[in-house]
Amino acid sequence: PGTLRNPSGKWGYVLNVYTAPDYRRKGFSKQVLELLMQTATDEYEVMAFELHATAEGEQVYVKSGFATHPEPTFRRFVNG
Repeated sequence: PGTLRNPSGKWGYVLNVYTAPDYRRKGFSKQVLELLMQTATDEYEVMAFELHATAEGEQVYVKSGFATHPEPTFRRFVNG
């Protein structure tokens, strides 16, 4: 079901991503994020994803196709 902020109900929100320091910069977060988005797209027809990122996490999201937004928000549309 939709909400005021997400009328179609087809947006995915990525929350609370954390990678332990010993595992950072090894591609794990990107792999998990890609699997999460693929599953949401295939099984739930999610059309776009949104998240709020820290400066430390920004690189992972940009590499995964997210673009900055005027708010400290990153968005990625499935087809575009």
